[in-house]
Amino acid sequence: MPANYKDIKSRDLQYIRDIPKIHQVIRKNFTNNSLLLGGSDTPIEVRIRGFRGEKGLMIDLGSYPAQKDEELILYKILDRYIHIAGHVKDTGILGGQAHLFFVDHLAVAKAHRSSTRIPIDTEEGSVFASNFRTSRFEIDENTLSIPVFIKMGLASFEKQLKIVNYADNIYLHFLTPENIRKDNLLRILRNNNKPILVQDCLDPSSYKPFNSSYLDYSHILGDGLKDKIESCRHKKIVSEIYIPAIYITHDQTSFCIASIQMQRKLRKFTPMDVKDIWLQSKTTLKKIQDSNTVFIKSRQSILDISENGLRIFITDEQLKTSLVRQRGFTFDLLFRMQSPITLYAMIRSIAHVENGIKIGVEIQAHSSRQRDFARFCNNVKELSAESVDTSKDS
Repeated sequence: MPANYKDIKSRDLQYIRDIPKIHQVIRKNFTNNSLLLGGSDTPIEVRIRGFRGEKGLMIDLGSYPAQKDEELILYKILDRYIHIAGHVKDTGILGGQAHLFFVDHLAVAKAHRSSTRIPIDTEEGSVFASNFRTSRFEIDENTLSIPVFIKMGLASFEKQLKIVNYADNIYLHFLTPENIRKDNLLRILRNNNKPILVQDCLDPSSYKPFNSSYLDYSHILGDGLKDKIESCRHKKIVSEIYIPAIYITHDQTSFCIASIQMQRKLRKFTPMDVKDIWLQSKTTLKKIQDSNTVFIKSRQSILDISENGLRIFITDEQLKTSLVRQRGFTFDLLFRMQSPITLYAMIRSIAHVENGIKIGVEIQAHSSRQRDFARFCNNVKELSAESVDTSKDS
């Protein structure tokens, strides 16, 4: 397979290895149709010239310099994606016009293609991408490996709360896998993203949730409630709150990365205190996210587009370095004579070419950007209608 290509999202495929079935599919779909060479920098047309033996195909790769034993994938998107995988057994046969290709398997996508790719004229520049926002560092939600700069930002917030004497005791608990294993309360806070408010630590009824927006601390403590009350009495703790510190990523995924525990010995916490600290923590985390964001204004060409995604030709040096390390990124898509459409895209494929990289992305329809996503779909439908009209005229 041609080098410098990386397919990140695997398709849900039905594999066929039965030789008569493979021959049947090829005869039905590719007798008069060409295929494309998978992973090539530019489209390389492949034609099947005939069968040789059970597994052999005579294929014409045009000018592509295939090597003996080279593994290739030949594909076509008809009603659904189909590919033929195998290796080159011999080269330069039939007067140098074909290669002998041994088939390993044939695969057909289980799902029909939901939308058609529409090629974009890059010279015309009617559609382009700009204003890319990527992360300097990514947080893995599964491992919760928290970068140092986030820890430092929250530690600074903790210090500010201590300076203004907001509470007698303030503790910052990071929700690392080790801490979650040791403390069931931290695990529950991570899974629910809700605060805890205990207005009177000596009153068992105060451990019940103030309303549905709060966690039921009495239920979490269970049989340990009496011990908790006795501990607070011994330490002279009057009131206590737990506030989740929720980090929001570029793809609008939110998850709790830390818990802020606060205790008072004289004054009681109120729901307004919870709201105040939560808003302050959100402001702090927004600043942290902004500092973790790389903004690149460069204008990049769109190669093709569908309602599910698009391919972008990246030539900007900073973007080439940054995007290959990302799972996804936010960007503005600009259609001619329109305001920008802000979208989040997951990277599905990367192909390194001579003057840059071609990145295939899947557009994510997040609830916070429903209006932008609807505008995107409407524009793609208009482009699709235009391409149909043009093909009719020609």
